[in-house]
This record gives sequence, C-alpha cells and structure tokens, in this order.
Amino acid sequence: MKRFLIFVFVFVLFLPLLSETKKYVRVAVETARVREIPSLEGKVIARLKKGTELEVIEKVGEWFRVYLPDGKTTGYISSRVVVVSKEVEEKEVKEERKMEEKKIKEEKKPVEKRREVVRSGEIEKPLSLFVAFSFDAPFADFKDEYLIRAYNEDGPYSGRYNASASFCPEIGLIYRIKEKIGILFSVEPFISKTKGDILAQIPHPFYFAKFRDLVIKDNFSYSEIPFNLNVTYDAGKFKGVSILLTGGLTLFYSSAEILESFTYADIYPYDNVTLTSTKYKTFSSFSPGLNVGIASFYPFKESINAGVQVKASFGKASFKPEGRDKVSYTLGGLKAGVYFRFSF
Repeated sequence: MKRFLIFVFVFVLFLPLLSETKKYVRVAVETARVREIPSLEGKVIARLKKGTELEVIEKVGEWFRVYLPDGKTTGYISSRVVVVSKEVEEKEVKEERKMEEKKIKEEKKPVEKRREVVRSGEIEKPLSLFVAFSFDAPFADFKDEYLIRAYNEDGPYSGRYNASASFCPEIGLIYRIKEKIGILFSVEPFISKTKGDILAQIPHPFYFAKFRDLVIKDNFSYSEIPFNLNVTYDAGKFKGVSILLTGGLTLFYSSAEILESFTYADIYPYDNVTLTSTKYKTFSSFSPGLNVGIASFYPFKESINAGVQVKASFGKASFKPEGRDKVSYTLGGLKAGVYFRFSF
C-alpha cells in the first residue's frame, strides 16, 4: 500500500510535465535581437531573420526565454517581435483559404459573365477587324464597238482583253448583331487590272470584206475599288471546320481610259496601215453589284481567328463617250485567299 501511494504521488508530481506540449514562436520582423537578459539593455547574443522558429522555454513578462537555432544556447527575445507559431499557422491557413476563395470567384466570373450576356441578349466582343489577302481572277467581258468611216465604208473598232489574276487585299469590320449573324462592311483598295490590247480592223480600199488589223494600244487597263456591305452567318462546324457564309451588295468604283478617236494612214501596197494619232479620255463611275462568299476559320487565340475564303463578285460598268456608242464591261471576279479576324 505504501509503494502504491508513493507511485501516485510521483505520477501527480510529474503529470504537468508529461502533459505540457512544446511551444514555439516565429520571428515576425526583418531582423530580431536575442539578448542575455530580458531587458533592452541586455547584451545582444544573436540576430535572427524573419521567419526563424524558436522553441519557448518560458515567458518572463514581455519576454520569451527561447532556445536559439543551435538547440543549446538560450536567450531572451521580446514578445513584440515574434508571434506564436499556432497563431501564424492559423493566419496562413486563413490567407490560403482567402486566396482559394478568390481564385474560385475569378474562375466563375467569365462563366457568370457569359450567362449574363446570354440572359441579356448582349454579344461578347461584338466588333471584329477583318483583313484578307486574295488573288482575283477577273471576269473577262469588255465591249466597245466604235464605227469608223473609211473609204465610204464602216469599219468596226473593237476593244478586247484577256483576264489575268491580280493581288487583292481587303479590310473591313464585322459587327455581330446576334450570336451567329453579323454585318460586314469592307473595302478592297488598290485593284488595278491590266488586260490585253485595243485592236481596230480597217477595211481594205480595194478588196471587199478584207480587213487590216491595227493595234491602237497594247496594254489596256482599268481599275476598280469594291465597297461591300454583307450579312455574315456562322454556319457551325463541318467535319471539325467552322464555316462562315457571307453575301450582300457591292458598290464598284471603276475607272477606265477609253479611246475617243484615232487616225491612221495606208501603207503601200495597202495591205497594212499605221497609226498616226489617238485621243483618250478617262471615265469613272459607281456601279452596283452583288457578292457571295464562304470561309473556313480556326480560332488561334481567344480573340484571333484565321482561315481561307473563296468569294465571287459581279457588276457592270458603262460609259457613253461623246459621239460614241456605249462602252460597257464586267466588274468583279473570283477571289481566293487567306483572312484574319481580330475581335475586340
């Protein structure tokens, strides 16, 4: 019985020591001083950097007696320059929770914004810059009938040309009025089309129904600037490729140098003629037309699309030189190339 009482006494005596857990503090300032005694006048025995964790031996007033990082040396550090590790951990946990909640909110914002856009009927990034680079194969149709008087007979003058491809840039703006429908206004500047020759057929003075060819100009050319107002429709995807359909009106501004008159001279023995003088006049006009197109596009980034397009435009221009029959020719052509669309 006596031994049992002694055991209980010893157990109760050491119970506080057994149940006591170690306490730590962490330096909360850039540099903290550790002193020999708990006083500002005490000798500095160590300087510790921010974040250094120290084991607490006891608290003496406003000071903590701690073990230095070597685990042997002890000293005193002011409670004003440290925080209890448990408080630090709780603070860090709170900060982490705040950061996590903020991240979740940021991730939800675009989704919520899109939902609001759908609910309100608004279009996200409705305006786009459209830039295309194509080759244009123009439609070849030029009619310029000019009757000339020669040896009491009428001889026809005709202008003709051969189609040739030319480089054709295009720039414009797309404004989406609905999720899949938009309005495109574009212009195709600096299109100059050079064609074949202007040829006159001069009747022979002695042989009936025999004509002599006279090249009046060997490089007929004209220029056109189409202004397009189109409706665009996002037709969805076909075998993984997004399709955009376009179509609408085109206003062609065209300019051409038209032959007003010319003179020639016979060359003996009258099988050939030579050109002696010419007179030209530049005519320009605005002419209505139509255009249709189809494009495929691929989203490189959130605001940048790129793809290829095929487009056809058609129009007619005509002039009425003084004392002449009407001159007319076909505008537009078939275009194929690449394009880029930048949303903002």
